[in-house]
Amino acid sequence: MSINQGHDDAEIRRQFGSDSARLVYGRDPENGKLIYIARASRGLSCGLICPHCKAALVANLKDDLKAAHFAHHGPACGGGPETALHLLCKEIIQSELRLTIPRQFAAHGAYEVLIAEEREVVFDRATLEFRDHVEVIPDLHLQVGDMNLFVEIAVTHPCGEEKISRLKRLGTEAVEIDMSSVPRNALPEEVRQAVLSAAPRIWLFNARIERAVEEMRLRERLDANAAAKRLASIARRKIEAYDRTRRSAGEQKLRIKDLAALRALGVRKHLALEIGGTGCFTVRSETWRSVVLATILRPRLYHHRFLATDHIVSRLVEEGYVRGDFVKLTKDLADAMRHLDPEFLTTWEAIHRFLQALTRTGLIEQQHLSFALNTRLADRWREWEGTQQKKTQRRNSISSRLLKKWLAARL
Repeated sequence: MSINQGHDDAEIRRQFGSDSARLVYGRDPENGKLIYIARASRGLSCGLICPHCKAALVANLKDDLKAAHFAHHGPACGGGPETALHLLCKEIIQSELRLTIPRQFAAHGAYEVLIAEEREVVFDRATLEFRDHVEVIPDLHLQVGDMNLFVEIAVTHPCGEEKISRLKRLGTEAVEIDMSSVPRNALPEEVRQAVLSAAPRIWLFNARIERAVEEMRLRERLDANAAAKRLASIARRKIEAYDRTRRSAGEQKLRIKDLAALRALGVRKHLALEIGGTGCFTVRSETWRSVVLATILRPRLYHHRFLATDHIVSRLVEEGYVRGDFVKLTKDLADAMRHLDPEFLTTWEAIHRFLQALTRTGLIEQQHLSFALNTRLADRWREWEGTQQKKTQRRNSISSRLLKKWLAARL
């Protein structure tokens, strides 16, 4: 990043920048070195300039009223503290010739690998504003043996995607050190510790990480292909079992719950709706559908409450009406089975479609994914049950009187 950037982010300036920090580093125009305020001569005689705008500085040394700082001999530019921190970081690394580089960690999707831990590297040489490559001019170029490392100092603005792309094309390893949270008026030792090791740092480009990510992408594709083959194999086996059950469904004995009531109420005909999903059940479609109406939803005759499709499925599973190998199917497996048989329905889909079909006929009501018997049907069912109960009571009463007469005649 250019030393002329980094002082125009309002939030960073509010916390750490020149809005809250005085300029405490002046630049020696003779050698370019930064001088801390505590080491400067008082007043204009300090002979230092602003690191940002190059204007002459006045050293205001500490007294009882204010902290020691540099003031511009004229209008202030506002960018001095950020530029000073940026320059000081580069100066420290160039002088120390050492730097802690971040750990090399690669991650892609569900895969990750730690290549190397964070470590300190001692370098042989450091070049500021390295210009051998026109496409990328890093803040520092560090070298040791065959290792070349570009270093970027981020005071406010981190490197953008465009520059990172150029670094990748160039193929030189690059690290960015985040100094944005370091106060612009920090002491030299605080800046030194931060830039050499303590401040956050990331890899902008690292060949080993890139290779590891590429290997992970390849592994992901291979694993995905293997998983797809396994899924297709399982789907074929399940579809074959589904088809066998569907073909043999007509041979199963038909047992309908509360057949008399369903006939009397005109509901019997709706049990034979063409919906699908036959192969998921242990009984014929009419059987489990009658159970839904006469056993699961029927108690709502007295407690009108909506039941979710999931609850209805669970009840059928508990009562053994759903084949075990079709109780739980993942979405991927169901989709793979549907690819082999476009008319395939899961247990949940078959039950839900049946409930929706009954909703369209007006027999039941729907709220989102929940269902209940229509109030009118519930009332009719209750009336029918009352009538049947009275008939049963009359039959029992007649039978009882006849039995008493028969017994009396025998005596």
